[in-house]
Amino acid sequence: MNKVLMKWRNMSSPAKASIAFVFSSFILKGINFLTTPLFTRLMDSSEYGVIATYNSWISIIDIFACLGLTSVGVINVGLNEHREIKERKKYLSSMTGLCNVFTILAFILIFFIQKYLGQPIRINNTLIAVMFIHLFINPAQTFWMTAERYEYRYKLAFLITVLSAVVRTVISLIAVLLYTSNRGTVYIISQEAGSALFTLPLYFYVLWSGKKLYDSALWKKTLIFAVALIPHYLSQHIMTSVDRIMIADMVSKSAAAIYSVVITFNAIGLLFWNAINSSLMPFTFKKLNDKNERSMKNVINLIIACYAVICFTAALAAPEVLHILGPEEYQSGVYAVPPIASVAFLTAVYHLYANIEFYYQKSREISSATIVAAIVNVGLNFLLIPRFGFTAAAYTTMISNMVLVAMHYFAYRKATETSVYDDRALLIIMLLCISGCLLCNLLYGNRWIRFSIALIILMVALIRRKQIIKAIRKMREKE
Repeated sequence: MNKVLMKWRNMSSPAKASIAFVFSSFILKGINFLTTPLFTRLMDSSEYGVIATYNSWISIIDIFACLGLTSVGVINVGLNEHREIKERKKYLSSMTGLCNVFTILAFILIFFIQKYLGQPIRINNTLIAVMFIHLFINPAQTFWMTAERYEYRYKLAFLITVLSAVVRTVISLIAVLLYTSNRGTVYIISQEAGSALFTLPLYFYVLWSGKKLYDSALWKKTLIFAVALIPHYLSQHIMTSVDRIMIADMVSKSAAAIYSVVITFNAIGLLFWNAINSSLMPFTFKKLNDKNERSMKNVINLIIACYAVICFTAALAAPEVLHILGPEEYQSGVYAVPPIASVAFLTAVYHLYANIEFYYQKSREISSATIVAAIVNVGLNFLLIPRFGFTAAAYTTMISNMVLVAMHYFAYRKATETSVYDDRALLIIMLLCISGCLLCNLLYGNRWIRFSIALIILMVALIRRKQIIKAIRKMREKE
């Protein structure tokens, strides 16, 4: 412990901040993962489906109500341009004011649509009002957190992030236990109430410290930049959220609830990948700066192969994990897990190519790829969900992500004169991972075969552990 503390004290502020924010992300995901089995058993699938539908809609409406300003990329550009503390605070408060104006306009339109066009948003007016409050005050917290991360101040941000997650969970658990009906709605309201205990003070702090709700020059410049990115963010959210909305509408809210639990496998995979990519992106940029792409190929191959094994193992353990996450009725989602596990891996490959596109600032190519993939996803969902149910949505998501990877591959090759990655090896690993995940459908009836494969994977990982650790250390090298 003394050695760990000594290493921590000797770390730079950026390194400490990076570790703190990654750790807080793991805690948040861990709380969500551990409490999912509890809430799926306290609520029936139709009530849990209300939560899935609400979360899907709020992620889409957020793009128009907040103009995508809550995305890390947009706000970091502004923070980079406004480096003096006073100017930065003014920028954050004026961006909060801009979000508030568009949130009000968006919800005036939504209530009009709900009243006169037959309620296309399939959630009740109470939850729409809760959604409005969330989108009105939450951007300020996002802006403040991003600024803290940008300036490597992590202590208070870490405390608020973790404490907020714990408080929300406790309040929602008590509320769901006290109420015997409409538990999906009760859960959402209690979650948002617990969140407001932290977001509301930060909202007023951001406005008070910046003392500027409206700045015509800032608003105009930001609008030009943000509006151009709306198609990209909308398509991105459609890719991750529209499945549950369409399942709830075309099949049932219970089916949407089951699918919502199934895509937890994607979240588990991405939890690992996001931690990897946080080091992989600066490592890639450094190698590109040094014109030393060749030295990174073996590292990338080993890292992506390890991640493929993680995704395959998640698909292999699907029956047991679903048994933990939900009661018996959720077991019907087991055959949707293999394509979702494949999606987690495809997302990693897409990030590899997108990292290069970001380096060369190919924003048009990034948006185009996301838009085309979203169109493919929605089109296939319309054709297949009514016929094959929620399992079809898992396969349409996998196919649309394959399209996304293909488009990013061609954009990445166009942006670079030489091949940065070992593309042939990546293709082989990708095909093996997807094939392995899909073959798990044939193994769910035999637990001993699956356990034996998992044991072999564990043994190989132990044998190759030194190579894996060496690859991770290379990514973290400063020089």
